[in-house]
Amino acid sequence: MRYNNSIDLNDRNKSHTRIIGLVPERSRVLDVGCSTGFLGEYLIKEKKCVVDGIEYDEQAGAIASKKLNGFIRGDVEDDRLINNLNGKTYDVIIAGDILEHLKDPSGLLRKLSKFLSDNGKIILSLPNIAHFRIRANLLLGRFEYTEEGIMDSTHLRFFTHDTAKRLITDSGYTIVHEEHTLGPRIGALSLLENILPKKLFAAQFIFVIKPVIS
Repeated sequence: MRYNNSIDLNDRNKSHTRIIGLVPERSRVLDVGCSTGFLGEYLIKEKKCVVDGIEYDEQAGAIASKKLNGFIRGDVEDDRLINNLNGKTYDVIIAGDILEHLKDPSGLLRKLSKFLSDNGKIILSLPNIAHFRIRANLLLGRFEYTEEGIMDSTHLRFFTHDTAKRLITDSGYTIVHEEHTLGPRIGALSLLENILPKKLFAAQFIFVIKPVIS
């Protein structure tokens, strides 16, 4: 497992912490790219939610299948997999740190809209490629992948704040709430957070979105 699946509600700079806070109690939840099911397990135990999950990785999926109320293993971009939801609807669909791994993130968002309940919402998180650390490295001629984080080597897509919002609106949604997490703070540079645009220091953007009613 490459990712740290622990939950620390005191750490507001973790996207999972922010996502948990945005899920109402007793919601019907679909966690897309659920990894080991750690987030869904918390929602089931602490917020009395009913949680289904989808995960591509076989090892992670084997763990998630034992924790969640329902589980499907496979590629979320495969239409056959989405059809396995059999007409279920959800109050909340979570797409945490998943869209940047996809060939067609807009396509998935469009497909997911039909699985939302009447007042349902999607909570998604995306890494910020325009974080000041990445900008500084580019100025120095560096664009190097890492094992995890913003420059994760498995990312197929990169998003700034503006392109993330464009992805959402172009996919037929409106943004109803927005938050961001911060990366590690460096001494005096943290003072600049109150002066410069906040999105310059954002490590991840968290959006709550709902389909546009036509």
